[in-house]
Amino acid sequence: MIIISSFVLFLIVFKEWFFGSGILTSGDWVYFFAEKQSEFLTFPNIWSASGLGGVDLGLTMYPVLLLYGILSKIGFGFSERIIYFAPSIIMAFFGSYFLLRLYFKNKYALIIGVSVFTLNTYFMTARTGHMTLMASFALAPTAFYFFRKFVQSKKISYLLLSILVSTIASYYEFRAFYLIALVILLMGFYSFYFTRQISARNLFKTFVAYFGGIGLANIFWILPFQMTNFFSINEVTGRALFGSSFMRIDRAFGLFHPFWSGGKMIAFEVQKMPVYMWIIPISAVLGLYVYRKKPSILLFGLIALVGIFLTKQSNQPFSSVYGWLYDHFPGFSAFREASKFYFFIALGYSVLIAAFVDWLISQNYLNKIARVGKYIIPIILAVIFLWNTKPIISDEIGTLFVPRKIPQDYITLKDKIVVQKDFFRTLWIPRLSRWSIYTNNHPSLSQIETKFTCPEISKCTNILDNDISAEILDLYSIKYVIVPIQDYANDDDFFVHYGNSREHYIDELSKLTYLKRIYVGNGDLAIFENSHYKPHIYLSTSQTKYISINPTQYNLTLNRASDPITLNFTDSYHPDWKLRIGEFNWLQSLIQKDYFYPEKYHSRSDVGLNQWEIDPRWLDRHGITDKAIPVTIYFASQSWAYIGGIISATTLISLSVILIYFMIHEHKKNTSN
Repeated sequence: MIIISSFVLFLIVFKEWFFGSGILTSGDWVYFFAEKQSEFLTFPNIWSASGLGGVDLGLTMYPVLLLYGILSKIGFGFSERIIYFAPSIIMAFFGSYFLLRLYFKNKYALIIGVSVFTLNTYFMTARTGHMTLMASFALAPTAFYFFRKFVQSKKISYLLLSILVSTIASYYEFRAFYLIALVILLMGFYSFYFTRQISARNLFKTFVAYFGGIGLANIFWILPFQMTNFFSINEVTGRALFGSSFMRIDRAFGLFHPFWSGGKMIAFEVQKMPVYMWIIPISAVLGLYVYRKKPSILLFGLIALVGIFLTKQSNQPFSSVYGWLYDHFPGFSAFREASKFYFFIALGYSVLIAAFVDWLISQNYLNKIARVGKYIIPIILAVIFLWNTKPIISDEIGTLFVPRKIPQDYITLKDKIVVQKDFFRTLWIPRLSRWSIYTNNHPSLSQIETKFTCPEISKCTNILDNDISAEILDLYSIKYVIVPIQDYANDDDFFVHYGNSREHYIDELSKLTYLKRIYVGNGDLAIFENSHYKPHIYLSTSQTKYISINPTQYNLTLNRASDPITLNFTDSYHPDWKLRIGEFNWLQSLIQKDYFYPEKYHSRSDVGLNQWEIDPRWLDRHGITDKAIPVTIYFASQSWAYIGGIISATTLISLSVILIYFMIHEHKKNTSN
């Protein structure tokens, strides 16, 4: 009964996520208009049309985004609540509960352990904007539960369930899965070396099945990323370390996020850790001590210790270790700041503190004062973690716990843009609003991410005011230049961070003769139109019609010319953009040698876009004499995304079928016994 009552309390605390109907957006958690949501219902695409285009890191989340698109298509207006918000609470609560039940039976110990895992300050802080991480972390205890059950019972169905749950977690956030996988490795080796519950041979086969199954289920993005050399050159794994000034070993011990104020969230402002937070690590250490003879509990002490050491990042002691791991350990470069390793501490402490409470409650031979104390301590622990919910209940925390309302002018602008069939981009100055509209046919650009960026944005005095700015706008296919609203109500006022007032940007843009200000709705948005923008695909001598299949493929017909002509494509240059002259088949592009137009005719334009020189002599040499020539612009690694998608889908179906088979087989075996 206490478990159900506790879950009801969680529903009340997170009521906006379960029962609300407003728009939830904050920080890195963006809002998608329905027109963008519908674009998630597609095959996996390695290239994103966003901005000027680029290899899409979001491909790793394709299955979750596909579900997003399906739910939106069939009319669910609150898909993000179903996919991200509700599971991040439900799975964290019940997953940690069932994991803890493997070690403890006392209901008070269980609910305290669940509270430690679910309501710690790191998870509460991450829920203000990092919901992909939180959904993935919420699935972790369930994956560990099934893995532990497999080690104990040797039933293949439990291993398959752990693989499937871990796979789903990887689709939400692969960095979170990286940490989940490290725990699985530790659990496996610990079961071999210390508890002797699994042999070396079976452990090897288990890891092959676990990582092989998950790897094949993710091959839809691993394969094309590898073919584009994305792992070695991408900006995510090549960034410098960040955030060491925020991390301290005392905060790691206290499971205290440095930005947690207990009220309104203010990013990058380090808060003082309350003295009472030291009760948390003291209770964890006591739990480790009283159950020091139980190897399964010692495992979680080790997990917590690893988490504490990594969460301190580059601070003392052993300050150089994190940097070395970042530079040399496979995959570690995805963690440019260490806060995600709080997950290890939360997991370890949830078991250790539950162990301490379980031991306390079990002490029956105590005097009256001691018997009262053994119940007071669990109450104090419960209050500490319940107190973390106070800013949510009072709405102080804001962020994703407070519904937003879109200013009407953004809706009017969206309606104006999406009905236009021609491709064009919008440029937002100084940066995008959380309400900016963008689709594959109408991508958006931020000034701070383009060639229009000043060396130091805070010192910008002129915007687009140089000899080539008008030409660049045209070549980038930018039709509208927009200055967002100073939206205080939705925490969407960012002008203070860029050194100039909103009026400054509007005044500077108004001086430019090649832009014309237009008014939409109430006129709150400052919108300037550039009527000379280039189409997405055009010839040096004329315009041409084309059909967009998806962001990786465009079909068009070229009229034969006697002289060389230049075909321009206004996405960012990448060597994988290829030209196929003649009928196109993506599978043939992998098999047939010299399938594409020679790369020597493909070049990067002066502004970093794609262009091809169509040489009539090459056409003659290859017997292409038609006046109307079918041409395809294609991102070659997309073929590997298709192949990978087939492999991943086959893997998931196979795992599900094998799971059903073993569940039926094991059920029959248990029944016969």
